Amino acid sequence: MQGRTTDSVEGGLPRLRALIRDTIRLETYEPAGDPSAWDAAERRVFGG
Repeated sequence: MQGRTTDSVEGGLPRLRALIRDTIRLETYEPAGDPSAWDAAERRVFGG
């Protein structure tokens, strides 16, 4: 967003989105280990 504020990236918001999409690699994380620990954490967060 600093690039947008300082006008250092031309093309507005669509160009900034494209710049981020093209330069940042997304990571996907999946829970691992004991499923009961994850189930307990889910109950603490969401209730149930």
